[in-house]
Amino acid sequence: AVCSAKTWMGESRHAEAREALIRQVASQPQDIDAAILLTANEIADEEYVKAYELASGFLENQYDVRLSEKRAQASLLAEDVETAVVDYNELISDLRDEPEGSSICDVLSGRCQTPVEREAHAWVGLATAEYNRGNLDRAESIATTVLDGERLKGALDPAYGQFIGALVNSHRGDDDGALAKYQGILDRFPNEPASLNNVGGVYYRRGDLRTARRYHTASYEAAGSDGRSAAIAWSNVGEIDMLEGDMKAAEEKLLESIE
Repeated sequence: AVCSAKTWMGESRHAEAREALIRQVASQPQDIDAAILLTANEIADEEYVKAYELASGFLENQYDVRLSEKRAQASLLAEDVETAVVDYNELISDLRDEPEGSSICDVLSGRCQTPVEREAHAWVGLATAEYNRGNLDRAESIATTVLDGERLKGALDPAYGQFIGALVNSHRGDDDGALAKYQGILDRFPNEPASLNNVGGVYYRRGDLRTARRYHTASYEAAGSDGRSAAIAWSNVGEIDMLEGDMKAAEEKLLESIE
């Protein structure tokens, strides 16, 4: 059941994966991998509230730090920023209690990381939640102080901190500073969808629709199977079509984005 669900999740066949995993969890309540995968499947299917409820319910019966990660991710994606801040702070505390030298392995990919590496990702989640709640100073402090500090240095690619810093720059009206950070990311990861999309947003705000279209289109093409990122970028291209008077092309892109 778990192997089949992994395959279906990779093919975005979320309903089939969900059915198999629900049966598995019902028959084997202690199968923590199935519980984590079921929660991950709901997140992938953008059922964030359901994912949060699942993770919380599983955690009441059997603790696993990976379920805490999924719960925090679900609250962040659901834009419940106050809950996300609480969840990520708890997650960071839990990760610090993990045994030194242990490994935490992702059920879907099989990739294993140290608790410190996972903690670094949790700090990124917390910084994002703080940014989303408008606490720019705290988000910037995490990006520049915590992620670059001695304890977490090397645990995470610096692009994560640069991205948060760029978001803060743009929010404060400093698009030049944001562009410099995004360019630093794109120099190393030229197909990073979120950075491409946000650079397009900078040029959009400057009225350079031609350049904005180029970056938003590149973001859409780089998104691949990431439907959320693709939809955001493609709807931005559709908005540019609308501003340029091509209503038919705009409608087609917006309907595609919704789908």
